[in-house]
Amino acid sequence: MAGRIVIEASGHTLEAELSDSAAGRVISSSLPLAAEMSRWGEEYWPPGRALCIFFGRTLASTDARPRAASPVMPIGLVIA
Repeated sequence: MAGRIVIEASGHTLEAELSDSAAGRVISSSLPLAAEMSRWGEEYWPPGRALCIFFGRTLASTDARPRAASPVMPIGLVIA
């Protein structure tokens, strides 16, 4: 893994590990970052221009696991 990070949003704190990939290293070297966020169903983005944090079922899920509606590149894992 490229490193452990903390994600803070709306009073919630999540721990995550970035993967040891080119994308994970780019994110890690760019920290700290600040961004505006929205929940699925309330946002729009063109392919290739978003960072998604999956934390449960999505509108595209067929079981309890999150599922992306379009191709994604995993860059890490939320661990807590």
